[in-house]
Amino acid sequence: MAFGKRFAPKSLSIKSANNASNLADNFETSSGLPWSGVDYAPCNYAIAHLRDFLWSALSPRNGKPNPETLFCAIGSIAGMVNQKHVFIKLRESGYMIAPPAINTINARNGLTLYTGSALSAGLISDSKNKQEGLEFWPIALDAAIAAGMDQEGQPTIDSMKRHIDEQVNVKTVQLRSGMHEQPKLQPHDLLKLVWPLAEKCFSGETGGEGSFGFAELPYQSAICGYVFQQYIEMLDGQFPVGGALTIAMESALYSSKIPMSFLD
Repeated sequence: MAFGKRFAPKSLSIKSANNASNLADNFETSSGLPWSGVDYAPCNYAIAHLRDFLWSALSPRNGKPNPETLFCAIGSIAGMVNQKHVFIKLRESGYMIAPPAINTINARNGLTLYTGSALSAGLISDSKNKQEGLEFWPIALDAAIAAGMDQEGQPTIDSMKRHIDEQVNVKTVQLRSGMHEQPKLQPHDLLKLVWPLAEKCFSGETGGEGSFGFAELPYQSAICGYVFQQYIEMLDGQFPVGGALTIAMESALYSSKIPMSFLD
């Protein structure tokens, strides 16, 4: 697989082709916002802001973002917010972030990564870890199927987990991008670049007038799923949805393993 040309990480400023102040008046009529009612306004604002600001921040001047990098970015953000939520739930249940619940492993690329089955709990819906439809994977999968992905050829969770587990043994993390290029940065480096932007969008403090309100942590993984859905729609068939789903979910699985201290 070809590895895309790397670019050096730099700080991102929040900017958008859309006027953020317009979202304050029109969030209920913005395309694809899933929740209704004033109590969910911060979550809808976060979707609209993260969608527009991340797209803009990763776009070259007068162009569109590299699709592989775009889907890697939103998946990586989903992975990190999932980890934060899982760790809070573990602590509330009386578990320490330590063996046997969570272990660590030294990856060949120099990172120390978390391991443990609990790390994917907030990404994947199942009978044991139900989060009221707020997991990243079901939302992204539904979006890909709605966009025409062949369900017989869809990526499986088990195959993606196996592939990401194998990436601890390589110096350069590779996602299964098929015939397409790799993201412009590896998931951990891209996450470090876009995480400050994501935090601003989730907080509602996007640099405009006033605050849009904080999107609660249990909703943040779902917010990333709905942003993925809208990116599929915005690209309108210009990138294979099965490939987009694989890149986003593998990025999420990998980023769930990255200690928060890496982002400091």
